[in-house]
Amino acid sequence: MDTGANGSQEVVGAREVIERLQKDVLDAQDNLMAAKTRQAHFANAHQAPEDAYQVGDLVMLSTKN
Repeated sequence: MDTGANGSQEVVGAREVIERLQKDVLDAQDNLMAAKTRQAHFANAHQAPEDAYQVGDLVMLSTKN
């Protein structure tokens, strides 16, 4: 096992790569959460208001499927 100057440089380089990958993963997770939030906002903006059914109301149901 090489424990000289090259070995420590390789360890430092590997740590930098791992830290960069971890930061990139966190950034990607943040971007996905922001995208989901935006999508939900715009999807909900086009939804019709819910029907206000009360217990005892009569409704018609389709049995087609």
